[in-house]
Amino acid sequence: MLTNFKNAYILIVDDTPKNIQLLGTILKNIGYKIIVATNGLQALGILEKIKPDLILLDVMMPELDGYETCKRIKATDNLKNIPIIFLTAKTQPEDIVKGFDLGAVDYIVKPFNSSELAARVKTHLELKFNQDMLQTLLNFQRDMVLMTDGEKVIAANYSFLQFTDSKNIEEFNQKYPNIMTFLDFGTGSDKDKNSSLKLQRLPNDEEFQVKMKTANDITLIFRIKQNIVPEKEVSILSLTDITQLENQKNSLEEKASIDELTKVYNRTKFQQLFKQTIEENKINPRSICLVIFDIDHFKKINDTYGHNKGDEVLVNISQFIKAHIRMSDILCRWGGEEFTLLLVGSNIEDGIKICEKIRMLVEKYPFIEDRPVTMSMGISQYLLTDTLESFVARADNALYRAKKSGRNRTERN
Repeated sequence: MLTNFKNAYILIVDDTPKNIQLLGTILKNIGYKIIVATNGLQALGILEKIKPDLILLDVMMPELDGYETCKRIKATDNLKNIPIIFLTAKTQPEDIVKGFDLGAVDYIVKPFNSSELAARVKTHLELKFNQDMLQTLLNFQRDMVLMTDGEKVIAANYSFLQFTDSKNIEEFNQKYPNIMTFLDFGTGSDKDKNSSLKLQRLPNDEEFQVKMKTANDITLIFRIKQNIVPEKEVSILSLTDITQLENQKNSLEEKASIDELTKVYNRTKFQQLFKQTIEENKINPRSICLVIFDIDHFKKINDTYGHNKGDEVLVNISQFIKAHIRMSDILCRWGGEEFTLLLVGSNIEDGIKICEKIRMLVEKYPFIEDRPVTMSMGISQYLLTDTLESFVARADNALYRAKKSGRNRTERN
């Protein structure tokens, strides 16, 4: 990277000695260091050993003309970012456009004007210096940093290229023509949902989360900070790996929502899920039933077999029931030997059938070797006028009747 423009190395490629002498004199007087090649092949040989800061390249040369020389330079990874200025007597638009299409940054028409030559060389050395400085600053960043127009990646640091297993930005853009196909904003896990992420611009939020996969297909979570440059219509993104923090957060949330003994949801989590279910029900109305049940004569189990055995029964019954309900159903420990079961998508008749099936399976299962374990169950169906308290109260009243009527049965309210 340049630190002093006047110490820059410039490669002159021209087959005319007078042109080399003139160019060399002008540039040496400014303070630049000069390297000379008299044809394209010789220039490519020099570039295998020396990487100049800028190349002045004649178009018309024998064996290998300037266009083909430029093409080969731009096809070489460690050389393609060297700015090339064409030296040409051709002023036809198609010739100039061809040079730019091949990757040249500028052209100078022969015969040279020394002031114009010096100004253009200085301009492109400064641009190269600024680009190198930007890339160096990006590479110094611990986080991944990239610049995008919402579709293509324009610039990125080494960390990002390494993460995406890309040699350079061009290779990344070839693999992912739209950056949105690489970033997963968590709107869905299946491919059909992810396809909706093919947007033209990133979300306007200044900070958000995305998921990305490593080359080894490991999904990591990143927090993205976005700075939009309106006049350039680009965004600068800084991506911080927060996978470990999110895992710790999820672990703490899970501990706070799971009953420590039975490993099913606790009462607090149930209340949260109930509210969520009711909100969803406003959009997609379905029948909902609440079951409250407890283990019959549980105090006798503790008194006869000890509290450790009682705890074992609680654990085994909760896991047994969990294995025999649907994924959409919500089971929780309400307290002591009492549990709740939220049946989403079931009316009262279907709910009673589910309760009876569970009740009979529990009665037949040998939770304790020398005696059956039974349950009493109360069920109610959700009404639009219900609060959580009224919903629970009706199911609780049904449970009370089940106990009063002899236990090991299901009652409705």
